[in-house]
Amino acid sequence: MPNDSYILTSSCPNKPGIVAAVARLLFENGGNIQEAHQYDDIDSNQFFARIRFNFVDGNVEAFEKAFTPLAEQLQMRWTLRSRAEKMRVLIMTSRSDHCLADLLYRWRIGELAIDLAGIVSNHPRETYLHHDLSGIHSITCR
Repeated sequence: MPNDSYILTSSCPNKPGIVAAVARLLFENGGNIQEAHQYDDIDSNQFFARIRFNFVDGNVEAFEKAFTPLAEQLQMRWTLRSRAEKMRVLIMTSRSDHCLADLLYRWRIGELAIDLAGIVSNHPRETYLHHDLSGIHSITCR
């Protein structure tokens, strides 16, 4: 489907031109960047990026084949996944219990497209009695 989105996450040693090279490769393979975030860690000299994109003309297999040599050249660690693919997530929480309540609410209504594997919390289990936690595989409280 042309409207399917993909998430490319990457990290590598920092140097000029990384964003330009990745954006050019996406463009050359029919990709359309929908959202992009990048960060340079000055202390470790590492570059980090997360790019959400779809294909106007092209497909993910061709992009992966074209991207692999660039990633090797940049010594890049990267993952590429469909946005429709749910990530398995463990929530670890402390301090304010309302933060976990908000995350659970967003998960229940489908705003967070995740497979919630479990919760680790330092709050008493009674704190969450008013939540339906039946879809969660594991809950550990103090």
